Amino acid sequence: GQGPNNGTYTVRVRAVSSVEGVTNEGDPSAASNQVAPYGPLGNPTARATASGTSITVSGSSPARNGRDITTQIRINGGGWETVGASGSRTADV
Repeated sequence: GQGPNNGTYTVRVRAVSSVEGVTNEGDPSAASNQVAPYGPLGNPTARATASGTSITVSGSSPARNGRDITTQIRINGGGWETVGASGSRTADV
């Protein structure tokens, strides 16, 4: 599926052999554990407010969608820093 989480899937395997026009099919395996494939990454949300010489940046990461997501922020051209999936940070500028 192509929904927000791409769905989950299991896999089953079986052996098939063909010799001189005769085909033999083995029993299928048990289903595997469920997995979710990576999907498109959603957009994060971000807001900034000013108070004197300080700014507060807040936001949240998009949903996981089959993989872990690392969220980074960069304030006023500084270096990128890894932050939690949601929250806020205040900086003097």
